[in-house]
Amino acid sequence: MTVFSTWLPLVLTLISSLRAVPPALRSLSHQGTQAASDPQQSTRKTRSTAHDGAVAIREYHDIEEATEPCTPEECQWWNQVRTIGNALNEKDDKRLKARFLVLLHEGRQKSYRVPVKDRLPQVLGDFGRPAYTLEFYSGKVSGSAAVSIEYRADGSVGEVKIVKSLGLGIDEGLMRGFRKSVFLPAVENRAFVTSLYTITVEFHAGPFPSRR
Repeated sequence: MTVFSTWLPLVLTLISSLRAVPPALRSLSHQGTQAASDPQQSTRKTRSTAHDGAVAIREYHDIEEATEPCTPEECQWWNQVRTIGNALNEKDDKRLKARFLVLLHEGRQKSYRVPVKDRLPQVLGDFGRPAYTLEFYSGKVSGSAAVSIEYRADGSVGEVKIVKSLGLGIDEGLMRGFRKSVFLPAVENRAFVTSLYTITVEFHAGPFPSRR
């Protein structure tokens, strides 16, 4: 995510994902079988949002159509997951979020097989936007922080912990934000699985006017 201040000078916040492949997926790759696919391999789209006096530009990718055999019920379920998940990429809507989580639960309850190849988790929308402190707007923040996030198979966020600290209350803000993430879980052998990501957040901040 790239954030441009609406005031001068420029403030750049880059959030980059270090693609931490789940251990099971990593072993699949080492054994020479089908490796996990990365959602970023699909066509990229962009979305701009204004928040706290800054314009955030986020790249994202649509959830793919079914590529593996599925029953009529599984195909219909996956199409609903895709439709609502892709809508969440376009709009932060709490009702859509709730419906998306219900669909994930429904798939698990009915033991649906996910009709796509092994893939990494895919974060949707801006629900996990970090909650920055006043220090961020003072122009004193420069450096990077790293956060480890557990994306569970049921669509919930598990353990969130700081791997590299930046201080100034930024760490806590990042953790609060990432705990609100909405995502499509990783897929292994046609089933959702729990996976870990390490997110590195880099700050290159210039002075802001005081927040009011």
